[in-house]
Amino acid sequence: MLDRQQLEAFACVIEHKSFERAASALNITSGAISQRIKSLENSLSTILVIRERPIHPTSAGQALLQHVSALRSLEHDVLRLLSRKGNTNSKIAIGVHPDSLNTWFAPLLIELMRAEQVCVEIISDDRCSSLNILKRGDVQGCVSVVAEPLDGFEVHPLGVMEYKCVSTPDYMHRYLARGLGTHSLLDAPAITRGRNDTRHAAFLRELLGVSIERFPCHYLPSLPMVQDAVLAGLGYTLMPADVAAPLLEEGQLVDLMPQNCYREPLYWHGWMNHSVVKDLVGRRIIDTASKSLQPTPC
Repeated sequence: MLDRQQLEAFACVIEHKSFERAASALNITSGAISQRIKSLENSLSTILVIRERPIHPTSAGQALLQHVSALRSLEHDVLRLLSRKGNTNSKIAIGVHPDSLNTWFAPLLIELMRAEQVCVEIISDDRCSSLNILKRGDVQGCVSVVAEPLDGFEVHPLGVMEYKCVSTPDYMHRYLARGLGTHSLLDAPAITRGRNDTRHAAFLRELLGVSIERFPCHYLPSLPMVQDAVLAGLGYTLMPADVAAPLLEEGQLVDLMPQNCYREPLYWHGWMNHSVVKDLVGRRIIDTASKSLQPTPC
């Protein structure tokens, strides 16, 4: 049987990405937490932690982290059944597709934070596209554009986010007066969410029928920054349809492809081990997405 203190020490180091911070969180010395993890590795005859900065788990460590998460969830469920008194707060970390966090997920986040005995951590950046945050154990569930499940995880289609290709009227007349052709797009600066944002390249490939690897582009890290830059006439972008709608209606932006939109399917990935809290959060995310997003194509 695995030692619970050793398991908690291991999980704490992975969560804090530091032996020192984990030791402080557990109120023990760095030497003590290092010894607990070494004893755990010896008992399992395998290395669990890559001791490089940032600290992260090995493949065996990732599997063990799922086990620790399951233990914590089961313990929390038992405490909820036995008593609603005392400190029985459950923690859940969720990775969220960035544009989702700025649109349909935002009201749901408030609902989750108001839920009894649940503390929520949201991680939202381009890492959600690769699912590495799930593999490393940073989160227990993730809203992602990736459809394929990882080993030990299950995936549910959430729906499709729609994007409109937009710019200011002045920008359109300056760069795209002849439409979205190959030559005009090679001269027109685009605005995307960063170098790892593959959406714009996929959009151009779908539009033109060929891949364009190099085009003028500004990289900005957040949707509000992208929106401000587009409104300033600095480029064109793919903007979530719900965000673009009022700006199009007011005439601040124009739709460069009024007959079409770019569609991006989203998926909910979660660990297969079930608990009351994880199942509740997963159901709420799936239900909210079904009401907010377009249906996933069959």
